[in-house]
Amino acid sequence: MSENRNRCNCYVTGATAERKKLFESICKDGRIPIVCPMPTEYITHETLKGKVPITKLDVKRLSVEEKENLIREMMSRFSLSRKIVESNLEKKGCPIRLDASVIVSWCDLHSRMVL
Repeated sequence: MSENRNRCNCYVTGATAERKKLFESICKDGRIPIVCPMPTEYITHETLKGKVPITKLDVKRLSVEEKENLIREMMSRFSLSRKIVESNLEKKGCPIRLDASVIVSWCDLHSRMVL
């Protein structure tokens, strides 16, 4: 069995112009690696009114340049210092909404786990 089939390569791409632009500012191809294609948790989102399914961006699969792009994007979007962004990425990761604004692509590993 190929090594790739035993390793997660799931990712999301933007389904809306806004999300495509955001994702392409982080990864040139717009493919954001995620840890799992299914929701890993649900968070309450006041603006979106209700529970929102999320997964986490797989920071380990980002290149040095992509990680830097992510840090800069988060600093800009949320008016946070580099230190706070880096600390939060290390401790909490980066949530990705699994809603109609993204298209989820499943890897071989996770595809085999679904009945």
